[in-house]
Formats: sequence, structure tokens, C-alpha cells
Amino acid sequence: MEIEKNCIINPESYDKFELSSRRKSSNEEVLDFLDRDLMNKDAVYERFTEKLLKRWIIKDRGTSGVETLRQAFRKLRDAETGYLSQDRFKNFMNEKWPRFGLAESSEGLTLLFDIFSWHAFFPFPASLTESGTPCIDEDAFLRAICLLTWDPAPLYEPRFSGALHSATSGTWGPHSGWLISKRGKDGSDFLRRIFRSIAVPNSTVVGNETTIQVPRFIYRQPRRKGQKPKDSDSEDDVGQQVVVMEIESERTVDIQDIIAENPPDEIPKTANPLRESYSPALPTLPRHPFDLTDLHVPTTKLVTLLNLMKAVKPGEQGTVQGLITSAEQLGNEGELNWEWFQAVMLNKAEFVANALQEIVGIFKVKRV
Repeated sequence: MEIEKNCIINPESYDKFELSSRRKSSNEEVLDFLDRDLMNKDAVYERFTEKLLKRWIIKDRGTSGVETLRQAFRKLRDAETGYLSQDRFKNFMNEKWPRFGLAESSEGLTLLFDIFSWHAFFPFPASLTESGTPCIDEDAFLRAICLLTWDPAPLYEPRFSGALHSATSGTWGPHSGWLISKRGKDGSDFLRRIFRSIAVPNSTVVGNETTIQVPRFIYRQPRRKGQKPKDSDSEDDVGQQVVVMEIESERTVDIQDIIAENPPDEIPKTANPLRESYSPALPTLPRHPFDLTDLHVPTTKLVTLLNLMKAVKPGEQGTVQGLITSAEQLGNEGELNWEWFQAVMLNKAEFVANALQEIVGIFKVKRV
């Protein structure tokens, strides 16, 4: 379900009315999951990985592709630690993509590994060894490839044209409508991931909290005079869309997405607990230590990313060069905050995603 451009946002609190029987039973199910210790990080990762691979197997009509990736990891892992070797990863990328000139730019290889590593641990912060090496095991390796190659593209459909939310019929007080069971994603969600994967903490941490509006309930009401869209047929008009929102922390919104999309006792379609019911699990799960406002991307990193995109997609050189020029004008010491990064890159989100898909997709077609 898509939120319409001319929708009305209901300013009332979502907690205004007593819980419906559907919301009560949903909350009770999640509390049961917690009592059974099914919501810890390892359990969430296990279900998330399994779901990604199941979708991939269905799409590829077989398990051979997954086995190819597992073999790739075994050849790229460090024999001593058992985790993905950063040096072997970089050597592999350099050998498979000579036209990108990665050998001439260690920054490009490092940037690719940073992006890959961050997605391996999504939606949680990275696990590191005492020396600071990311603990990317086989499952983490597979998750990163799935997420960066859109195999599958989790609720990013159609592409980045808009967020489509999964919903189930229900009530909110006197209103009948649709309860949101899964939050849809758009280009901004993808850019947040890219931003976090290459950002570094500011010299001064303020400690603000970035929030995201998340729809909880959608219903329709008769339109008032003047509200009817010009292109609407009066006989087909279904009424004015009204959306009830709640604010969530940016540092937990992705976690709540993943745990809601991968429940312990999954029941097809709409019988799973509602996304809203999983909030009690959040305090027990790790989250990223820095708010978006306490992070920045150095201009040199953004220029490196854009140069890499230009090499992958030469047909976009003119547009990308304009972005590079804008970034370079800020100087090497420039600190690009989230607002600037989003404003400049939002209309290029799909371009960046496609370029990364092509780069990381090499694991799917090339044996190590």
C-alpha cells in the first residue's frame, strides 16, 4: 500500500484508542517470542539469512548459486581467524575488475570493503576482533552479497519509485482501515545505508536523535469540498486517505523492519505479528552508537565513490562529474553531513545501487 501524495496526516496519537483485539494478540505473540529467547541478535541473523537465501534460491531456481558463493567465501577467508580476509577480498576485486583501475587507488578498494562489511552486519553494528578486523563469517558474507545485488530487493519495489507498505485490515478506535504489518522502503533508506557505511564520527558528538515517521494505520474518509483530485472520477473516488504516523529512532527503524519481516514462527501473508508489536525487543538488541547527525562523509570518500560509479557506468560520466565537482568544491577537509549527502544523491540512489550490484555481482558469475 502506497501513501498518496495528497494524503492527510492525522496529528492524533496512535495510542489515543484502546488496543483492538488484533493489536493485543500481536503484542502477546511478540512477548512470547521474547520469553522464548527468540529475539536475540544471533537468532535474528539466522532467520534473516535464511529468508534472503530462500528468496534467492526461488529466483535462481536452484541452490547452485548459493553454493558458488559459499565456495567463494571459503577461498577468501583468513585461515587463522576463519573470517573474510580484507586483503584477499581486495585482491579478488582488483583482479576481476581491472578496467576500474582499482590497483591504482587503494582508496577505492578500501571503500568497497567498507560498504561490503557494513552490509554484512546489517541491521546491527559490526562485530570486530580485538585488532579491529570485521568478523565477517560465511552467513555475513552471503547477507552482504544479497543486499548489495538486490537478490532479493527487500521491499524495494518497484525499484525506488516509492515506498510500498504491507498492510492488513483492522481498526483504530472507530475507524476501519489497514494496519501496517511491514514498512516499505525507498531511495532514502538505501542512501542511509550507503551514508552510514562510509561515514566517520564528527570530532564533536552532540548526541541528537534523528527520527523517521513510520505509518501505523491508514483509513479513508469522505472528501471535503475542494479535496477531490482534478483527475478523479466521482463514481470511482474511494475517499480521502488519512495516515496515522508514529516517530521512531533512525538507529532502530531498520532493526524493527528486519525482526518484523523475519518472525520466529512465520505464518503466510498477514497472520504474523504487526511491525509495531516488536518495539519491546529493541532495548535488548545492539544499535549503531552514533546518530546520523554525529556522522559525516569526508569529501575524498565521496569523490572516490563517485569515481568508482563513473568507471562502472561510463554512460553517466557527465552527471557524475557534476557531482564530483560539487564535492571537490568543499575541499578535502569538507565534512558532508547526512542532509547534504541525501539532497545531492537522492536522485542518484538507483544509479549507485545498480553500480554496486554490478560490482558485487561478480561473486555470482565468477569463481574465485
